[in-house]
Amino acid sequence: MSSINDESTRRPANTIKCYLVYVLGIFFVYTAFVFLMYQQSSINIKDGLGTMSLACSYISSIVFGLIFTPILIRRFGVKKCILLSEATYVIYIASNYYPEYYTMLPAALLLGVGEATLWPCVTMMNVYYGRQYSDRVKYRNKSYEYYVGLFSGYYFAIHHCNKVICGLISFFTQNLFHDQFDERKNNTSNSTLTHFVQNETRNVFQNRLQFCGAYDCQDVQVVEETIENYAPADNIKLIILISFLLLICLLPIVVHAIVLPNVTTLTLRLPKTVAEEETLKQYINDGILEDCNAMKETKSFTVASVKESPPAEKNVVTFSNDNTAASKEELKLPLRQPWDNLVLQTLKDVLKQLGILKQLLIIPLTIYDGMLLSFVIAELTRSYVACINGFSQIGFYVAVFGAGHAFSTFIFNKYRRKIGRTFVFSMCVVLDLVIFIFCLYWIPSRENSWVVYIVYLCFGLTDGVWQPGINILYVEYFPDNQHIAGSVWTVLLHVGMAIQFAWNRSFCVFTKIYILIGFLFVGFLLYCVSEYLHKRESRSIKK
Repeated sequence: MSSINDESTRRPANTIKCYLVYVLGIFFVYTAFVFLMYQQSSINIKDGLGTMSLACSYISSIVFGLIFTPILIRRFGVKKCILLSEATYVIYIASNYYPEYYTMLPAALLLGVGEATLWPCVTMMNVYYGRQYSDRVKYRNKSYEYYVGLFSGYYFAIHHCNKVICGLISFFTQNLFHDQFDERKNNTSNSTLTHFVQNETRNVFQNRLQFCGAYDCQDVQVVEETIENYAPADNIKLIILISFLLLICLLPIVVHAIVLPNVTTLTLRLPKTVAEEETLKQYINDGILEDCNAMKETKSFTVASVKESPPAEKNVVTFSNDNTAASKEELKLPLRQPWDNLVLQTLKDVLKQLGILKQLLIIPLTIYDGMLLSFVIAELTRSYVACINGFSQIGFYVAVFGAGHAFSTFIFNKYRRKIGRTFVFSMCVVLDLVIFIFCLYWIPSRENSWVVYIVYLCFGLTDGVWQPGINILYVEYFPDNQHIAGSVWTVLLHVGMAIQFAWNRSFCVFTKIYILIGFLFVGFLLYCVSEYLHKRESRSIKK
């Protein structure tokens, strides 16, 4: 009976079930956070508290991610790190009950720790489930990299549907706050005086619109005069909303604590030879890599023979393959070491990763992706939506962005190998450039505000390619160093976001757009060089 149960847990369908539990859990946690994040530049616009807290979180993420994230993953495994990360989202959401610098900034610093830890874990989990599914498919005619890319793409497609859910929450929000935006419409008398007042109000409103869009420079006086467009007036209703977000954030954490596997770095090394592939399959057959159970730690394991590690290697676990003379590579994993040794080793690993030529070449494009995302979060929502139509409309635009993001991620993931990654990236460069130019020259008005929906849709389509596409770059370029490469990707993404949030009040929107265009061109050109080098290396390995 037990053998039947073991066989059923090792079916591909069981991998899909566990994968969906993992993805949907993070989906709901991030839905709660993303909705609140998109509102920060509006509901906490005074003194720039909202964007300042987000900037602090990403600065904290950069510092923590460079050193401590790989250590935490090595020491505690992916499951505990994911649970720790999700708890920081709960703390940040709760801090919005009483938004002050001394409540939100400490919570934002903790959130940065969670962000720095969560995203490398996401990359590792996608690799884990992609590899596990590949091992369990009977007549597999695809490479491990194909399935890892497939599961990564599916993750981002599902993940970014959270913005559509944010639109539904926005409908709820609009019903909570609609009264404050309709106050100016309450006087419906047909008297001449009322008609005169309405005309005057319309003229004042049109004058205020000149400070929206590309010419929003966060002038203090303008913000004070139009504060009703950004922040809800009724705190009780805002508390109800935050409580609802906390609820949908807490439930998935409980589920993850029960069912997530504790993946370790052992599971993430993609095989380069047939012998290594057979070795990894043997690990699964021997029960070393379980399905949705905790990963089992071993002190020493060899395929064909058991051999003692030399005295100098007492601090590592060695997994070697002696089946062929051609495959002599070894995977070394650190055992328990003092924290100071781990910090030094992690710093060396990160610096070594940053010294790789391909890594250096994709840094600008990774930073651009972070800057683009924070531009949509902060500048578009404040300058192109809330400034014109009010706080309650933000969620609908975010839903359009999320729908475009999920659609393009799914299509890109399905056809990227047929169409070619570079061709798709080049199309995204053209579309981003066109939308940036439109944002520079568009004249805001209530009559043509619907055009902003198209802007959100286009940015959703392009970021739906940039984010998973760049993430897959790190998986394919650095297959033997996933925990370090994933941390570097997270750090660079958050560098871009931190830059955009930090200078939120320092420059006008049009200046930020010009800077983004510069990063876009430089990043894409350097990516083309890195892709050429990667393909040349791949051809030399096959030969």
